[in-house]
This record gives sequence, C-alpha cells and structure tokens, in this order.
Amino acid sequence: KTGPGGTATIGPNGSVGDRAWVEGGNKGIKDGYYANDMNVVFPVPTVPAGTYYFPSSGTVNGVSYNAVLGSGNYYLNSMGSGTYRVYISGDATLWVLGNINLTGNDIIRIAPGARLKLYMAGSSASIAGNGVVNETGDAANFIYYGTAANTSLSFNGNAAFIGAIYAPNADFSLGGGGNNTLDFIGASVSKSVKMNGHFNFHYDENLARVAGSRG
Repeated sequence: KTGPGGTATIGPNGSVGDRAWVEGGNKGIKDGYYANDMNVVFPVPTVPAGTYYFPSSGTVNGVSYNAVLGSGNYYLNSMGSGTYRVYISGDATLWVLGNINLTGNDIIRIAPGARLKLYMAGSSASIAGNGVVNETGDAANFIYYGTAANTSLSFNGNAAFIGAIYAPNADFSLGGGGNNTLDFIGASVSKSVKMNGHFNFHYDENLARVAGSRG
C-alpha cells in the first residue's frame, strides 16, 4: 500500500502477491495486492533520555572487538573502518552520533540471548561487509531506529539480515542479495525502498505482536 496518489513500480522479473502467486512463477503485482489508500502516521523516533556511556573494547571467544556492549545505554561517534567489530552480549541501546559505514570485515554481532536497539543520529548508514549477525535468529532482537537526520540507509550484507528497520525519513536501498534463500528477515518502515538484484524480503509476522502493528 501507498498513500493517496502514490505509485508502485516493479521490474520485469518482480513478483508481488500471495505465496501461490510468487512461487508459481507469476510476474508483476497480483490483482488485489496493491492499493493507494493507506492513511497511517509514522512518528520520527527520538533517542531515549538517559546517560550513555562509551563502550570498552574486549576479546570474546578469541576475537578482538572494538566495542563490547552489555546491558545498558552506550554511544559511538561513528561506526566502521573495514575492521570494526561490535559485540552485543546483553540488552543494549546504542546511540550512533555520526555516520555508519560497515565494509570489509566490519561486523555487529548479537550473541544468543542478547538484544540491540540502535538509534542512528547521523545522516547516512551503509551496512555491507559482514553486516549485522543476529545470532538470536529473532528479528525483534535487532531494531534500527533512524532519527530525523537519518535520510539514507543501504544494506548490502554478505549474510542474511534478521531485524527490523524503522527509519521514516530515510531512503532505503537493498542491493544485490547474497547467497541466502532469504536475504532480509524482519520488517522495515522507510520514506522509500528500492530492492536491487535477486533480493528476497521475508516479513516476520511476529513483529506485529512484539512491537505493535500499525495496520
């Protein structure tokens, strides 16, 4: 759905519809699966109040990490250098003041039983390289919040993304797709979205129960 006057454009190999339609090899948008009557308000998120601490580095299972986050509130000025590693071991909230540019061996690893809420205050975030590895397997355990300044978000990770994106001011681009049957598992809210290549997007219906549905 789009708002009144909105449009949806799909390439020659794209398919939108129910499971039988998509897996049956049909192309285009199935009748009844697009409408332009959506009327929903998506408020721009703000960073929760509280004291935020700069995280310490550390070694976990023999791997050195630039930042190790347990339970609590943390901040980073920026993220990414080609070898930048972040490890989440508890229920963490991370406030990133500048841009995110994950490439090469950069990685955010969320351990089993951990959870990360990331608030992006910079204008641009690019998640490539090893990207975000959510070892919990639960999309509700990684939520990306784009604040008012966040206008660009791109995902080109080598591994499947498991999480939720809420960035109502951002243009969201998903590039190429990797070798996974499902390249994106979760949900996203953004100003616009563009999926390139053979990208597979799987909506995790459990998120509506966990975070509250907007219809």
